[in-house]
Amino acid sequence: MTRSRDRTEGRSGQGPDEQLRARRHSPSATDIVARVRHVARGHGYAIGVHGSLVRDVDLIAAPWIQRASAPDELAKAIADELGGAVRARARRAHGRIGYVVLIPGGKHPNYIDLSVMAPVTRVSANAKA
Repeated sequence: MTRSRDRTEGRSGQGPDEQLRARRHSPSATDIVARVRHVARGHGYAIGVHGSLVRDVDLIAAPWIQRASAPDELAKAIADELGGAVRARARRAHGRIGYVVLIPGGKHPNYIDLSVMAPVTRVSANAKA
């Protein structure tokens, strides 16, 4: 016999106490963005936010100094700061590298969709200031 879900249980099957504990340990989107910006600054990147910040956190990282870290190094540093893990890496349009960084805690947002513009290693002779 299957039991119907009690009204006090959430969609995940957790009771209200478990849901509350998960929320306490899950950072908000605002907290996530602040922490990512702090880490990115130390690696020579600026962070831009796009999207609704509800289901996930969509971020764009642009190199901001001459000797910015490699994109893989930045993604790993962000994952380490949040206690998460980099789970996917893919090439995107215009030379961007996309990463999925999982965020522990069980509450939305539960991952970062990070798009990193790779640093330019040399400036073209045709580039204008």
